[in-house]
Amino acid sequence: MRDSRYKIQDKKTVNCASCIMNHASCIVIIILLQIAIRIPVYAQEDCEWRTVSGEALAEGMSVEDAQKLAVRRASVTAVEEIAGVRIYGGTTVKNSALVEDIIMSMSEGHILKKEIVNWETELQKISSETPPLPLYKVHAKLCIAKNKEQTDPFFTVSLETDKPVYISGDEARLKIRTGRGAYISIFHLSEDEKFSMLLPNKFQKKHYVEEGKETLFPSQGLGLCVKTCGKKKKDIEYFIVIATKEWFDFEGQLKKDKDISIASFYNALLSIPADKRAMAIGGYEVVEKEY
Repeated sequence: MRDSRYKIQDKKTVNCASCIMNHASCIVIIILLQIAIRIPVYAQEDCEWRTVSGEALAEGMSVEDAQKLAVRRASVTAVEEIAGVRIYGGTTVKNSALVEDIIMSMSEGHILKKEIVNWETELQKISSETPPLPLYKVHAKLCIAKNKEQTDPFFTVSLETDKPVYISGDEARLKIRTGRGAYISIFHLSEDEKFSMLLPNKFQKKHYVEEGKETLFPSQGLGLCVKTCGKKKKDIEYFIVIATKEWFDFEGQLKKDKDISIASFYNALLSIPADKRAMAIGGYEVVEKEY
């Protein structure tokens, strides 16, 4: 089911805990522009196989989360090797789960196939005062199709959150700026790797940002509430802004999906030529209020 914790709401009629939008997951913001749909088609022979490894220490996270992190790191390594680039993710959130790196790697290479070879587990001592923690290491084979499209270095977008850490129930506000005039759409990516669309929404449809000008989201009179997932005390989540030179209907592309996965989002993103889109990612923490 879609996560309904983060939704755009009319501040005149509802409070922060109320939800107006019918679809959303954890908050993510994305700036979008529409263009004619052009979905890249990759044949099996278009991709290159790499055997890579990734590891993660289960410090402050579950076994499942540590294993997911290890696979993410292996995936980034594979894309880096094929594309010949170093992928840098955001550093807004300490101990980020590298979701930024995975999203940014989409611009450089497409993971067509992934096979887990084996797992290794060992105990690692990080302090003489604490017991050892399990370190999970994955060995995997990935087939990567390199993105050969050229980007526009002058078509850029930046995203800034008003806080690095929010208390559950706080309202978030995003500051967005584009290098050139652009349409924007906004998504939220939850810790369980599900996307929800924040812009366009029932109150705001197409949104155009003029060159060099700053825009705030949500607009005056609307609120964007952030909350933790379920019974968790802390979440690390992301806003994603995508800018496009022409209006792109992400809503139409993704509405058929009950849940918007990273793969679904990626496929929609790649239907836009690389020189007609730009993306920015902002991570943040949301924690439960202590009484």
